[in-house]
Amino acid sequence: MRRAVALVQSEVKRGARDISAAARVFVAPPLASPHVISCQPIPLREVSSFEILLSAVASEANIHIPPDNYLCDDCRREMLDPNDRRYRYPFINCTNCGPRYSIVRGVPYDRPLTTMSCFPMCETCERAYPDPRDRRFHAHPVASSECGQRVLRRDARRPDSTATGGSMGSR
Repeated sequence: MRRAVALVQSEVKRGARDISAAARVFVAPPLASPHVISCQPIPLREVSSFEILLSAVASEANIHIPPDNYLCDDCRREMLDPNDRRYRYPFINCTNCGPRYSIVRGVPYDRPLTTMSCFPMCETCERAYPDPRDRRFHAHPVASSECGQRVLRRDARRPDSTATGGSMGSR
């Protein structure tokens, strides 16, 4: 299996480099499997906030696209909760579950290169996507019934009738 190579820069106090590297591996989302290849000192760059930059497009892709994954317990709870904004939303997902391989159109695996690129995020999804404390942090397929895919059902007995909606069943 080929792995993607990413550069992660973090500022730590002298002597804490190994702790920082280990923390990145152990706090990764369940579908991630990062491996620290090396740690080396680099000049400090003053930054005021956490940021993830767009991936650089290399001439030769060396990346592993994870397979689609079953619904996680947290998304299942949200989908079944009548008070949740994703109640009965059939395309619910987060960083821990959902489509990956089946939505990719190219590499690097970033939202603009997935089938989700034509679905602009609503304000709520837009706030969750860049927030490292949110479980939908950089989950490229993230969406809701407000901004994501919709279900279209046609009745074969009545060709002129259609029912659409972002949720399964009636509310």
